[in-house]
This record gives sequence, structure tokens and C-alpha cells, in this order.
Amino acid sequence: MPRLVLINPNPASYRLSRGGFRVQPLSLAYLAGCTPARWDVVIDDENIDTIEVRDDADLVGITTLTSNVNRAYELAGTYRGKGVPVVLGGIHVSMVPDEAERYADAVVVGEAESVWETVIEDFERGELKSRYEGERTEFRRPVRPRRDLVSPAYTIGSIQTSRGCPFDCEFCSVRAFNGPKFRQRDPDDVLEELAGVPQRTIFFTDDNLVGYSAASRERAKAIFRGMIDRGMDKKWICQTSINFADDEETLELAHASGCVLALVGIESVNDNVLKGAMNKTSNSRRGSAYYEEFLETVHRHGIAIIGNMVFGNDEEDADTFEQTAAFFDRGGLDIPWPGLLTPYPGTRLAERMRKEGRLVYTDYPADYRHYNRTLITTLANCSRREFFDAFQRFAVRTYSLPKSLKRAWRTFRHSRDVRTALLVYGMNRSLCHRFSKGLEAPDE
Repeated sequence: MPRLVLINPNPASYRLSRGGFRVQPLSLAYLAGCTPARWDVVIDDENIDTIEVRDDADLVGITTLTSNVNRAYELAGTYRGKGVPVVLGGIHVSMVPDEAERYADAVVVGEAESVWETVIEDFERGELKSRYEGERTEFRRPVRPRRDLVSPAYTIGSIQTSRGCPFDCEFCSVRAFNGPKFRQRDPDDVLEELAGVPQRTIFFTDDNLVGYSAASRERAKAIFRGMIDRGMDKKWICQTSINFADDEETLELAHASGCVLALVGIESVNDNVLKGAMNKTSNSRRGSAYYEEFLETVHRHGIAIIGNMVFGNDEEDADTFEQTAAFFDRGGLDIPWPGLLTPYPGTRLAERMRKEGRLVYTDYPADYRHYNRTLITTLANCSRREFFDAFQRFAVRTYSLPKSLKRAWRTFRHSRDVRTALLVYGMNRSLCHRFSKGLEAPDE
């Protein structure tokens, strides 16, 4: 029986800690589910363990993000040096396939499930092509992911119920990869899969679980009702938009079915940033003044909020952090999650920064090591070093022990759930470590 080795690569500096927020990845599990039964499949995951190069591999598939692509290329080179063909896929190589083809025998662009059996059959015939273009399927009843091959060290199970995003935020690569059409699974199919997920805590990996229309909201509510009716007794976390709070029944059903935490793109408390190049129309139409009302409404239903924010936009300077810190203290975010603006390949932001000559690191792929770790573009209103230093001071203050404890207590007051409060506290402290130790000062 031939052996397929699927690899989730990660440099040591990005590996997950033994505790905290460890979400089960599904991309390779989906590929394993699409692989014919005549193959023996294993998943090697560097998020969890140091992996050894296998001597019994017949074919290797490696998924990529920009942050781990250099490690992916390194592993690909090692296996190819042993005479084992390598297929590269994932969001990074889908955005830069010409680059990726230099490091692989084949590259899969886009959603790989639609072409994976073809890849396998071509390999078996000795006719592996250099590039395969995945199609965006309707995704109504996808192949079940092989969760049995994913490390049990992941404490949070995961499930995906939709793909695609109609928004066109300049900095985001979701639309470029999954397309603008919002494709949704049937609620009964979602519930059947959920029943087989062994973890008590679930993460819905959808970019917006509630969706973008009245029909998509009703689909989400059907999933919540089904979880209640089946007595699933799961706690769950999701990603969504600020439209999450537009309907009280949605929040009631979400909480009743086990929702404890929702991740929302707050992005900025500066309306000029939201309306500018960021093009965050879902937020800019209401304005940042709505955020506090949004938080109050969601908290009233016992659900905590992670608020993603992006810093380094042209409308900002080093003073932007004082305004944001005041919102954190006043607005009641349970887990603030700030990040530095990063022009990922395939985004409109990356293309604009390239045309304007503002990319600091351009020796690719080597310079991808800087992504997610520092400011990699020049700024409009201050130096990179001035902005970075202000960001790091802001982050360390944000996650200080007193502030982390205060957020956890506030979470307990609105959720009345010790487990949720402890999760909030743990994530705040984990982010403190990330932002105080895990960043790289700009070289200017």
C-alpha cells in the first residue's frame, strides 16, 4: 500500500504552546478524506511535535501559510532530495504559484479537495502535472475530514460550515482564496458532522458563521436549534461580523447552544481608517461609535468577544494607541487582539504597497520570515521604529496582569461561567507573552 505523508510545517518559533487556545486544523484532514482508500495516509504536524523525515513516503503533500512557507520549502527540498515527489498547496502558494513551482513537483492552486483525486491518479500513472487549479465547489456536503489522523493534543475541535466572503477588505486574502460567493453547508449535514467531533469545545472556522443575509442568518439559527434539540452539550467559539448582534434571537440561540466566545473584526476605532484603504464597509457604515453598543448587546447574552484590530494604516501615527487603549478600558472587549498591518501575497494591500515602493523586505521567499513579526512596509506619518515601539508599549500595557484579571472578572460578570472567564484570562496572558517576546524590532 503506497504511503502519503501530509505535513503541516512550522518553524520552531511559531509552534503552539502546550496549553491555551489549540484549535484542530482541518485542511490536511480534508485532503486525507479525499484520498482513495488504497493509500495509507499520515499527517505530520510541526505545530505539535518535531517531525522526522520518513523513509517510507511515496508522495508528500505540504500545506502553506506565508508565515511557514520557508519551512515548507525546506521540507520539500529534503524529500525531493530523497527522490520523493512533493505537492505544495495552501493559501500562500495559491497566491504565488510561480514561486512555489520552483520548490515542488506539483502545486495545487485554490481549494484542493476538488482536484486531489486527480492529483493522486496522475501520480499513480507517472503523469504528475506541475500545476492543478482547484475549483470552488458548492460545499453543501463536503467529504468528511479524517479527524482520526489529527493529533489529539488539539484541545479544541473544529468544523467549517461555509466558505467565501463578499466583502473586499484591502488587507484580507480570504476573498482571493475562497472567492466572493458565500457558500453554505446544509444544517443537517453540519449537525451530523458535529455529532462525531469528540472534543467538548468546538471552533467554527467560518470567517462569518452568521453570514451576510437574512437567509444565511436563518441557516445559522437552524444549526443552533439543532445543537439544542440534539442535546450536544458543546461549548463553542466562532468568527463573525458585527452583524452578529443585529438579531436578539440569534444571540439567544447561539448562547443556548453553547456559544461562549466570538471573534469579531473590530479592526480600528478610527473611522478614517475604516473608510479609507482598509475598505471595512461592514464596520464603516455604522462607525466605531457602534462598537460599545455591539459589545453591550452581545455581553447581555453571556457571550465574550475577541476583537481583532490592525495597526499600521496610512491614517495612523504613534498617537493612535492612546485612543485605542481608552476604548479597551471603556468598551469592554474581553480579549483585544491587535496585529500589525501585513501585506500578504494576493491581497490588494500587497499590490498597492508594491506599486508605491513601500515594501521594506523584497528578497522572497527568504524575507517571508519577517511576516507576522514586524512592520514590513514604510508608514505615511511616522517612522517604522517609532510606530513599532509605541505598539509594543501599548500591547504590554494592554495585557498587564491587573488588566487581564479585570477583563476575566468582567467576563465572569456577564457570562456567569468560570470556564469562559478562565479562557479569557489565559488568552490575555498568552498574548502578553506573544507581544512582549515574539516580535521583531524594525531595522531603522
